[in-house]
Parts: sequence; C-alpha cells; structure tokens
Amino acid sequence: MSHHPTLSPSAFPKLNLCIQFSPDPVVGEAAERGTELHQQLQVMHEKGIPCKDEGARAAYARVKSYVSDIRGCERKLQYYKDGLSETNFGTADIWGYSDGELILCDYKSGRLADPSAYHEQMGMYALMLMEMTGESTCTSIIIGIDTGIDYETDWDLLPTKTMIDGIIDRVVAQAEPPKENRYCKWCHKRTTCPVKVAPAELAMTLVDNTPVELSKEWITASPANAGIALIMLEALQDLFEALKVKEIVKDAITGGTPVTGWGIQTRKGSERVDTKAIKARWSELTSDPLPVTISAPTVSLVRK
Repeated sequence: MSHHPTLSPSAFPKLNLCIQFSPDPVVGEAAERGTELHQQLQVMHEKGIPCKDEGARAAYARVKSYVSDIRGCERKLQYYKDGLSETNFGTADIWGYSDGELILCDYKSGRLADPSAYHEQMGMYALMLMEMTGESTCTSIIIGIDTGIDYETDWDLLPTKTMIDGIIDRVVAQAEPPKENRYCKWCHKRTTCPVKVAPAELAMTLVDNTPVELSKEWITASPANAGIALIMLEALQDLFEALKVKEIVKDAITGGTPVTGWGIQTRKGSERVDTKAIKARWSELTSDPLPVTISAPTVSLVRK
C-alpha cells in the first residue's frame, strides 16, 4: 500500500484550482475565532451550556430544525482511495437524519460572500459521510453563523466520488504547473511560486542598477540590499503611476473588456457633517435641518 499525504477537506476548493496549493501554517484571527465558535457550539450541544455568541446560538437552533435526528457532533471522518492509505480526514460539525434523509451541517463564520467557494469541501464531507453510513445521497447545509443565511446542496454518491477522486488523482500525478487564482494569498508557497515571483522579478529588472541576478536571497542578504530593493519598489510605483496602469485596467473593465485577475468595486459616498462653525452659522439663519455633503461614489480595482 502506497501512502499519500493527508488532504484536508478545506484544501479541496484550492487544489481544484491549483494542485500545487499548500495551506499556510499560520492561522489568522478569523480562523481562530471560527475555531472558538465551533468549540462553544460543541459544548452547547453536548452539555447544554449556551454559546456566548448570539449568532452561534441562533445557528444551532437552525441546525436542530434541519436535523431532527442528530447522530453525531464533531465526528471525525476518513476517506480511502484505490490502494492509498488514508488520503483525507475531516470533522463533521453536526450530522444525522431528517425524514430518513442523511443531513450534514457545517458551521461557517464570517461574511460567506461566495458559498460556491466551499463546493468541493462540502462534497468531500458528504462523500466521507455517505461512505461511513452506506447512504447513496446526502444533503449538506452550510450554516452561516454571522450572516444568519444557510446554503443547501444535494449530493449523489457516484458523481461526488468522481469529482473528489479526480482532484486527488491530479494531486498525486503532479503533472500541472501552478496556476494563479483567488487562493494564492493563503498558499504557503506564495513567496516561491513562479506564478507570483517571476512577474515581480521581471518588473524589478526594469529599474536601473538592478543586480545581474536578482533574487529574494539577494534582497535579504544585507540591509544595504534591502534598501536598494525599496528604492526599486518606489521607482516601480512611480513608473506605474506615470503610465496610469491602474487607470488603463479600470477603464477597460468599466468599458466591458475583462482583464484577467482584476475586477472593480464601487463604494457609495460617505456622509460627513459640516464643521462646528458652519453649524453655528446655519442655526442663526434657519431652523431647517443642517444639510450634509455626500461625497461621490468611488470605483476601485480589486484582485479577483
């Protein structure tokens, strides 16, 4: 039996876009909060101690409405494939049955702006749960702790297995180069990945006095080199501003021409009240409400 490193369900959406993805071992504040909420929810389910977080309490109440027969909480699941040792493990937050149908609930904190970002992750959970129970169908429900909105997906065993096995096969084969995608900033390889590093190094060679062999090692070798790198960065920023690079990309997208890796975001103008002196003078002239100034909406470039 051969062995392949264990893959976490949360990595599957990333691996589907780039098989070279490697999770960053540094856990951010949002992930720490999510872990804490999961622990509170487990204690609430097992011991009846209410969660401190109001959103978490409401989320648990919705879970109980979805799963009338709860069979497990924080249940570890495994998946074995084609002669490999365990290739995947994960933990089902809440699972059970409702009217004879297998149900899996997974708590998510944060904004949940794009539920499709969890598609392959939920498919992995559903597949492991179906194999454990012997069921051929499963309904997964993403439970939005902070949003109060939940998302439901139905899974069939064979199509789900085909999707997950396909991703694992691609990872094992290692026949694909890295691909830039929306998860690059969470990848542990982001400082060495050629997709991210090569364009930066190429850009720096446009600046005068660049070393013949520019590298991350050269930049960090001494404070003097780091200082030169900062000068190059400043020069590049000035160059890009002079060429109006952002404006070119923004105008193209606004005009209907897509630009790979970029999108636009419109923010409404903010309201701001006039100064104290103006308020005092206004009250002398009229009893009408003080007018406010509405700044114009802004359109910004955003990474996709």
